[in-house]
Amino acid sequence: MTKIMYQAGSAIHYLHTRSPPIIHRDLKPENLITFDGHEVVKLADFGWSSFCEGKRTTFCGTPDYFAPEMINGDSHNQKLDIWGLGVLTFELLCGYAPFSPPNMMSTDRHSKMKEMENNIKVVTI
Repeated sequence: MTKIMYQAGSAIHYLHTRSPPIIHRDLKPENLITFDGHEVVKLADFGWSSFCEGKRTTFCGTPDYFAPEMINGDSHNQKLDIWGLGVLTFELLCGYAPFSPPNMMSTDRHSKMKEMENNIKVVTI
């Protein structure tokens, strides 16, 4: 797990040090490709990626990994990816996303999404 997170963090660092910086905006296990028995990790799916010249306002990504700025509709920058790395680390360690409410697959998906968003907001207060 340490190698996976180190390489994912290195990939994000590389993107953030470009000129202009690039933000990925959709870090999650499905977007990490491993090779050689998890010795090599590549970052994939740049569909939500963007150059970050200042602040961005596009609402995008995967709900389990939304940063508070995204939920609040605020502008965001590279810090969004740092949040995503934290959520990704938690999920790889524990086996579940940190803010998902119990029984996320219930029939009332909308209320479960609101509960997850509230869980994320509470952490940042």
